[in-house]
Amino acid sequence: KEGKQVLRSFTDFDGNTAIAILNLAGINTSDIEFVRPGQHKEGAINLDTGDRDGVAYDAETDTAFFDHHAKGIVELTSTAKIAYEALAGLGLLEKSEALDRLTDFVTKIDNRLYPAEDFLKSGKTFLGLQREVKFENLVKYFQDHESPREELNIEELEKYGLKEASVKQQKIIDEAMATLEKMLVEGKVVQTAYGAILINENNELKVGASAAYVKCDGILNLTPEKSFAVTLKEKDFD
Repeated sequence: KEGKQVLRSFTDFDGNTAIAILNLAGINTSDIEFVRPGQHKEGAINLDTGDRDGVAYDAETDTAFFDHHAKGIVELTSTAKIAYEALAGLGLLEKSEALDRLTDFVTKIDNRLYPAEDFLKSGKTFLGLQREVKFENLVKYFQDHESPREELNIEELEKYGLKEASVKQQKIIDEAMATLEKMLVEGKVVQTAYGAILINENNELKVGASAAYVKCDGILNLTPEKSFAVTLKEKDFD
């Protein structure tokens, strides 16, 4: 409203999981500071920022990095997975099948490797409800299950503290798909060399690509006279 950029103090699923993994290794993470994307703080452990590849350490400034955002790097990984493997390698953390599956899950979430159609059943899967999951329940789930795409029953949703989140997510799914159908009927889709692109003006489809990719190949999020962003489900721009 004031035309100023504000640094919001939050991170994504990958960053939050990396913090939890440091905690598991006995590292105190109570004094967390947030920096702008790509920046870092000297004399600290920097997670998911700093434009580094893997684990890096600067002895002169006593600065460490767990990151996967270096330019030109195409390996699909995550900060959580990098931190997990590094700390386990140092003997600070014991590897387990549950943590292996957990960090693989985070990597696939961070790199958007799950099918778009999974959105339709996201009210009943760990994949769809991961934003609401506490880390201890994340570990518990992967001790019990191999895949985050399994549909959970009421008892399982309660076990992992996801019953309310499930109801909320199902409402989001129903509203989003109804809105998407209405937009398609109204002709708010353009056929291009990249496939069918949905025109999402002024955030009409609030969940954006999550729902659009179920039936379209891409989405144009448009705020007239201000900004636009185009993303594609599978293809890359030439």
